[in-house]
Amino acid sequence: MTSQKTVLKIVMSLSIAAVLAACGGSSSSSGGAQDPALPPPTVPNTTEPVVGPNLNGDTWAGYIKDRRDLREPMTAVIRQVGSEITIETSFSNEGGAGKFVGKISASGKINVIDQYNAEDWTTLYGPASKNSINLADFVFVDGQRVNTNIIILKRTSEPVTP
Repeated sequence: MTSQKTVLKIVMSLSIAAVLAACGGSSSSSGGAQDPALPPPTVPNTTEPVVGPNLNGDTWAGYIKDRRDLREPMTAVIRQVGSEITIETSFSNEGGAGKFVGKISASGKINVIDQYNAEDWTTLYGPASKNSINLADFVFVDGQRVNTNIIILKRTSEPVTP
């Protein structure tokens, strides 16, 4: 008779193997060899030129203004590769506004998704520049737009160009 412990080990091994296979990995000890049936993993091209204004850096500061006109200070670190952009802020609130991932256009229009609550934020009031970003998020209550949350960030010093 198979013990519960043995069954649990088999189920866990199968689960780990399924997760690794779905991610393109392997649970074997073959030194991490790639399954020839899967496409090779892609590595982001970190040398790709930025699209639009160069927002890269950790010298961003500003505030978030919520729909009730309450303001909270924040700082931000922005990483931009090509048209991909990630904005990580110091704001910590269960409502979100901590990390955003999305795209920037050549004209400076930003569309990002809040990674906490999946709300979309955009440069509704004008494009980003190398020293200024204003992101907006519509606030809806019972299906009606009632106001807008806004994040205003300014570069606190010029970035150092290597």
